[in-house]
Amino acid sequence: MEIDRRTANVMLACVFAVGFVPPLAHAQEKTADTVKAVEAALATGVTHELARQFTLCELRAAAWGRYDVAVRVGKAATPDGQPRVFQITKGKFSQKADPKTDVELASVEGKGGNVVVATKEEAFARGMPFFISDAALASPTELNYTVHSNPAVPVEGAFFMMEFRSEHVFGTALEAQKPFSSKPEPQARTFKLSSPIDPKDKNRFEIVTQLQSHQGCLASNTIDLNALVKAAPSE
Repeated sequence: MEIDRRTANVMLACVFAVGFVPPLAHAQEKTADTVKAVEAALATGVTHELARQFTLCELRAAAWGRYDVAVRVGKAATPDGQPRVFQITKGKFSQKADPKTDVELASVEGKGGNVVVATKEEAFARGMPFFISDAALASPTELNYTVHSNPAVPVEGAFFMMEFRSEHVFGTALEAQKPFSSKPEPQARTFKLSSPIDPKDKNRFEIVTQLQSHQGCLASNTIDLNALVKAAPSE
């Protein structure tokens, strides 16, 4: 029996197209599943509202950024009065009793990580409400950037937040007076810095929702400000 190679090639191509799922798609689905598992666990495992929001913010950012994190929650914030630790390790979420902790409400270990993604499609597939693009320093104290909104995760009341970290000091600047919300079209925005960026520190910015008066809950990718300083044209 003779096989028509042209027909066979077409059949194989069809099977490949239907059965093959790119590794990136698998990774995005895994991230979304991890975030759902975190949300479900915290809904019943942490009764203190602020502690629950804080823990969710830290774990979700780690899932988006694919770095490890541990959040310890004290007995005052759990339904059974037992301290617990919630972790993201190599993309997997877990929780366990943490009887030796002396945390009152919630505390995160480590300095966190960056959430770096190449496109808005990738950011939205991971579940981020916003994606920042086209960030550039028009001058040493003027930062321009564009915000793209995820139509599946609308947000009312988002903010620009800058973070700086030196060897001994960590601080944030939350633009609380200029909130914005999700929009179908890209939003071009400008932030005026009070002074030029010091490249000796670790500096970044992102979009957040407000957690407390001076804290934010990550809602986008993070942008390395020091890289923008290097890319800025010399005056």
